[in-house]
Amino acid sequence: MDSCHVLYEYAVFVAKIKRYRDSMELKEAIDLAVRECIEENILRDFLEQHRREVCDMCLTEFDEKKYEDVLREEGREEGLAEGRKKEVFMSVQEGDYGIVRGAQKLNLSVEEFEKEMSATGYQIPVEA
Repeated sequence: MDSCHVLYEYAVFVAKIKRYRDSMELKEAIDLAVRECIEENILRDFLEQHRREVCDMCLTEFDEKKYEDVLREEGREEGLAEGRKKEVFMSVQEGDYGIVRGAQKLNLSVEEFEKEMSATGYQIPVEA
């Protein structure tokens, strides 16, 4: 980055936003970073001429990243829940515990449990 001064300055600007957004709202963090960069002669000319567009772009970009992070976390949680469900279905199918206990572990009624277990291809054991 040392060979491209503008890229270095942009990295400094983005780092300031990331650092400030931990302790303040994103819009405030962007405004503070812009003000400081202008004062420190970092991207000064560009920021002075295009301040509004830069702020809007940063708000959009950081919001998209936040949205992507939320989606990623939701996907992880769904994957964990699905894995847990498969684990319980397998345990019931193998007889480690009964249908009632499996339903309890997944917070489902016995009817819902059997329906989901069957729909995912697991064999529902016949309990004596």
